Amino acid sequence: MRLSLTGDTGFLGRAIIPALMQRRMAAQTITAPMRHPPSLLQSWGGRQRIRSILAPSTMDKTFNVADQVFQLTGMVSGDPEMAHTLHGVHITGT
Repeated sequence: MRLSLTGDTGFLGRAIIPALMQRRMAAQTITAPMRHPPSLLQSWGGRQRIRSILAPSTMDKTFNVADQVFQLTGMVSGDPEMAHTLHGVHITGT
């Protein structure tokens, strides 16, 4: 099975990757789109691609080869100036 996991450097991603490894999920079968390397997945031997949830055309390249997708991307901010970015991540990107 091939997995694609977004948000691998976040709160949930940092918990999910070790859990997958403990279940003997082969790291080479997991791909994580990311904006900034490195991440925990890379240290386990997983594949990473520079992609952004805010650019759907780049995500298609990752999701089209996955059997399952874990969409864990999220942001939290009380700053009104972040409203556009938050909307992009939580509404447009997902």
